[in-house]
Amino acid sequence: MSGVAIVLKQGPKTYTPADNSVIKGGDVVAAAAGGRIAVAGAGALNVVGIAVVDGIAPEDVTSAASGDPLTAALVPANTKVAVAYGGMEVDGVTYAADAAEGVALIAAANGDVTPAGATPDARTIVGWCAEPGGVTVATKATGRVRTR
Repeated sequence: MSGVAIVLKQGPKTYTPADNSVIKGGDVVAAAAGGRIAVAGAGALNVVGIAVVDGIAPEDVTSAASGDPLTAALVPANTKVAVAYGGMEVDGVTYAADAAEGVALIAAANGDVTPAGATPDARTIVGWCAEPGGVTVATKATGRVRTR
């Protein structure tokens, strides 16, 4: 009997952001061209998980001074983004609408999440609300998500 190699035992998995993409920790991210990632759009079918850290594409890194007064960029930006997936629980995800604990979630615009509704396309579910007591956007728009 032949064996197979374990490619990844535990996450998160690391990706490179797509050119001209700015990813923030807590954003729902989707697959982009060339094996890279970008912020997911509403109802995305190609979600890979939730970004754990901020990052930008390597092509977008600059060390040029900016601001007034001029300030040098001494700390390089992340060009790799850790992405949580497969049953991991992530805090700090922005909700576009109120969600009860345990409700299925889909990607909303700008990398946010929103309740999936009564009959969602199963391919769009990115996880479940894991915030104790749920999320009420009017009082606190961020919360926990258990990834799919």
